[in-house]
Amino acid sequence: MSYASPSKDWKYDVFLSFRGEDTRKNFVSHLYNALEQRGIHAFKDDDRLETGKSISYELLKAIEESRFAVVIFSKSYASSKWCSEELAHIIKCQSELEQTVIPIFYDVSPSDVRHQNPPFAESFSQHEEKYKDDMEKVQRWRDAFAEAGKLSGHDLKNYKDEVDCINKVVDYILPKSLQAIPTSSGSLVGVEPQIEKIISLWDMESNDVRSIGIWGMSGIGKTEIVSIIYERYRHLFDADCFLGDVGEMYQKKGLTWIQQALIRKLLGKKIPITSEREGAIIIRNQLRWKKVLVILDDVNHLNQLKFLVGGTEWFGGGSRVLITTRDKHLIIAHVGENKVYEVLLLSENDALELFCLHAFKRKSPERDFEELSREVVKYADGLPLALEVLGPSFCGRNKEQWRDIIDRLKKIPNDDILGKLKIGLD
Repeated sequence: MSYASPSKDWKYDVFLSFRGEDTRKNFVSHLYNALEQRGIHAFKDDDRLETGKSISYELLKAIEESRFAVVIFSKSYASSKWCSEELAHIIKCQSELEQTVIPIFYDVSPSDVRHQNPPFAESFSQHEEKYKDDMEKVQRWRDAFAEAGKLSGHDLKNYKDEVDCINKVVDYILPKSLQAIPTSSGSLVGVEPQIEKIISLWDMESNDVRSIGIWGMSGIGKTEIVSIIYERYRHLFDADCFLGDVGEMYQKKGLTWIQQALIRKLLGKKIPITSEREGAIIIRNQLRWKKVLVILDDVNHLNQLKFLVGGTEWFGGGSRVLITTRDKHLIIAHVGENKVYEVLLLSENDALELFCLHAFKRKSPERDFEELSREVVKYADGLPLALEVLGPSFCGRNKEQWRDIIDRLKKIPNDDILGKLKIGLD
């Protein structure tokens, strides 16, 4: 298989090409749901009307905008001119756009596809009869089948069941789809060493269930850190869930609503819950055999932990729970003091780099602005949010304007973070 270029802006993660009457209500339906549950955005055309119509421009465009193309070869796949045209365009995109093509051989063999053996032979005979005035089209389809039959894929007869095959396909796609998600350079300034320390507490090799607490003041980068960890490691788990603004949602919608969101994300089920205790029982009973990654961001009450992630017996072996909070005592009460990481303020050099990325769109100050930049960084006191908010307010301004903003910063007490943010926002 080829690897799609990470620099291309893909609209879809996966394009599914299939013959509806063979696989729509079974294999394709299960595959599509498995992809969506893991956060993989798949294009599945449910509304095609083949009779008397040509393949649409929108469909061809969807193929071009997909990082992966999964082609499910079934017995009547070749009988469809739409499928044949899709396949030809997919093979073209593999060559020209570095799209990754994953063939799945559903009740047919790779050799049948490669050589157009039965059951494909009769379909191509019919195509040659119907398009005898356009044999170039039929040959293009034959060439596409021949090329697809050579690709490394998944032959269903080699798996114990369809679910096993689907899991292999999803596990292959997920980490590569995550690589395509760009992370801003600013997001990584000073973050990598902190991520490494959290992962060491996490201990990826251990098969026990672990909860790690991450605490620090507002704006210090807790959410950014766990977001990066989530995207990097979620593919290692059977299911994953990132719940943001837990404290705020607790106030606005209540704990049962959050429990329903957690269950829907981890199990793909919408289960009505009448009480917090009932929700806790459902989570524990449904997930105790499943290896999951759960991230609860901005927790502010012990009940949120008690009824959402309970104890280690709630989840299957190898599960990991990451919790961010501004309340150190709350997180120690839940996970213990030796499983808590304090997010640190940025060093002076890292703070300068982050500020410059937002003020100059580069890692270092422009000529004649270094001293002024260091003054700003001093007043931001290493807080990432302050640097990210203040940076754009200096962008494109002259020295006199810089000095005016810095003079306003000097009048704000060091511990008044909101006051500093307000200057940037104004």
